[in-house]
Amino acid sequence: MTMLAPRWRKILRDLWNNKSRTLLVVFSIAIGVAALGMVANTYTIITNQLPASYQEANPAHARIITTPFSDELLTVLSKFELVKEVEGRNLVTFQIQTAPDTWRDIELLVLPDFSDIRINKIWPETGQWPPDENEIIIERASLGMTRADIGDTISALAPNGQQKDLKIVGLAHDLNAPAGTFTNLPRGYISYDTFQKFGYPKEYNALFVTVVGDTLNQEYVRNVARSMESKIEKSGRTILATIITDPGSHWFEQYLTPMATILGVLGIIILLLSSLLVINTISAILAQQVRQIGMMKAVGARTYQIFFLYEISMLIIGAAALLVAVPLGYLGTKLAIGILTGIINFNFENISIPMPILITQTVLSLFVPMFVAMIPIISGSRVTVHQALNDYGLSNANFGRSIIDRILSYIRGIPRPMLLSLRNTFRKKVRLSLTIIALTLGSAIFIAVISVYAGLLGTLDEALSYYGFDILVSFTRPYRIEQISEEVDRVSGIVSAETFGITSTRLQKPDGSESDSILMLAPPDNTVLINPTLISGRWLMPGEEGAVVINTDVLRETPGTTVGDLIELNIEGSSKTWKVVGITRSVMSGPMIYTTYPYFARTMGRYGLASAVYLATEQHDPAYQEEMAKYLKSHFEGAGINVASTNKVSELRATAITQFNVIFIFLMLMAVLLTVVGGFGLTGTMSLNVIERTREIGVMRAIGASNGDVMRIVIVEGVLIGMISWLIGLVLAYPGSIMLSDIVGSGFLRSTINHVFSIPGALIWLVVVIILAIVASSIPASNATKQTVSDVLAYE
Repeated sequence: MTMLAPRWRKILRDLWNNKSRTLLVVFSIAIGVAALGMVANTYTIITNQLPASYQEANPAHARIITTPFSDELLTVLSKFELVKEVEGRNLVTFQIQTAPDTWRDIELLVLPDFSDIRINKIWPETGQWPPDENEIIIERASLGMTRADIGDTISALAPNGQQKDLKIVGLAHDLNAPAGTFTNLPRGYISYDTFQKFGYPKEYNALFVTVVGDTLNQEYVRNVARSMESKIEKSGRTILATIITDPGSHWFEQYLTPMATILGVLGIIILLLSSLLVINTISAILAQQVRQIGMMKAVGARTYQIFFLYEISMLIIGAAALLVAVPLGYLGTKLAIGILTGIINFNFENISIPMPILITQTVLSLFVPMFVAMIPIISGSRVTVHQALNDYGLSNANFGRSIIDRILSYIRGIPRPMLLSLRNTFRKKVRLSLTIIALTLGSAIFIAVISVYAGLLGTLDEALSYYGFDILVSFTRPYRIEQISEEVDRVSGIVSAETFGITSTRLQKPDGSESDSILMLAPPDNTVLINPTLISGRWLMPGEEGAVVINTDVLRETPGTTVGDLIELNIEGSSKTWKVVGITRSVMSGPMIYTTYPYFARTMGRYGLASAVYLATEQHDPAYQEEMAKYLKSHFEGAGINVASTNKVSELRATAITQFNVIFIFLMLMAVLLTVVGGFGLTGTMSLNVIERTREIGVMRAIGASNGDVMRIVIVEGVLIGMISWLIGLVLAYPGSIMLSDIVGSGFLRSTINHVFSIPGALIWLVVVIILAIVASSIPASNATKQTVSDVLAYE
């Protein structure tokens, strides 16, 4: 006990006398451990709670979207072999008035029986359930988008032109679809009694199916769905789309793993950077305490005892970091869950820290500092008594021996304080290297994140410019092209207009199976509203028959297909062979096939008819598109052409940006944490440099240097370190942004995104790193100026 007490007193005194340095290390480690804890906690909570709740909704294995069908066909389909349950519903897009002269689309799900929802269940949240006639229930995440509240009445406009007031009587929770705030499309629910008040019959356009057997096998489910599609088509209906879902997982789970992987890697990098600060700090402590080590050895201390003495110091620092990391990681988890709740539209009931993650955080906090400090502690504890007693406590960095030092010695023509800062920067080259590594990685990742976001926006703009229209007006049924064109000509502000033939098709694969539904577009000859990027072959020639251009997403269904190959397409139950004449790049569009309108119209029996018109306007800003869309709707309906919906490119862009922002927020959060750790590292380095140069600063003060001179020397040194890290970070950011872009593109968009190196991002980080360097250097510089000349000259 007599030997133990002095050791403990030394440990505690060292930590207490260097509070600023100790706190920097504690918070640096805590941020890394907390970041990893946040990612692991969030991933665990979602994977533990979301799948079970989703299964309670009894998700559909397949959804078949078709032209309207009745109860009779629904009864026939329910008797199919391998079909467990079927439900018919109507998915329709209405418009609601959210302000005077302001309308927005709303997706309505028309349910035949609110008390008997067996597939894709919807739960009542607040208010009345079910809705009566002329009443509507709003999905809870969509209420704010209606600019109304429970009890208010909203005006609803049906695609057939019928307009009625609906009273909001309650809220529902629908776990089967993303939140309306995420898709920018609110969602509501009405009964068939209300639907019929708008002039529609009791028919369905969506079939929800669950099957028996190998329900987790999507190909098995797809085969069952195809047998039902065949029956539907034989009844005279047209299959518009078939969606085969993975019933074993919620739609968000496919994005969860890549998100957790990216954030987890960044969390590990943060922890590694904090470890560099540990190495710098313990190395400086050992260098300052060489004489203390010599005295301990002189009175009988062994090397291993000194080793464990400093390792215990690291253990205490790790324990303090753990006390900060656990609550900080919990708060980060709550923040992440709060963001994801708005996307997934799911209530997380238990936000707690699982014991395995708590144990992992404990191990990382306690043992990472001890592990990374081992090498400098081993080296420092081996100092002999002779070496220790011959240490004079001066800042001896052996400056002038390296190539860099000799180069710096030839620099002339700059002010002496600046020259001193420049030479001081390279005195402790190992410490400088570790600090620069931390700041460089922060620089590279920050710039890479900004570059990825710029690439996402660039990819989005490319995708939207792929179609050169501003507004898409869809009609309730096909109308004569001549009639549509006449009405468009009467509207000023329209630069060009084109009508397209549109249908869905399925591709016959080499193994005999069929693909999911693929959109087929038939633009007019010499279209100017499609700007495809051809990667091989050519575009369609006017009047060409039996030719198609496919995009690269189609190649996922039939790998190896090249220009000149023949493919077989099933359109409305009829198979036909087409020749591939070109392949275009797919940009966030999904699989698409293009053919000429005349041949399409003759094949489909729709010559001279169109269900939609694509319009390019004189101005392209969101406000102009909004006003033009309102006017077009009013104009067409005044001419007897019923408008089903209007889609504006600016609205599509805003929706995509909202979704991109989710990715950006999480990446930027980790980049900010990296920046904080890098700032801590720079502050620690500058503090150590100032402490080691205490005598030098005293000498400068004694010969007339002012406090401002001392501060400028230290701050300039910090800024130089920041600038060096920025320059190296620029070099690393370019390949880093490419790699991160590929990961984000494949993990979240299932597509490639443009590789962009963000010059604005690099300049923003330059400003950030300069400010960071000034702040990080000002604190130790200020401390240096507070000491008297007698104090600093007495320093050992």
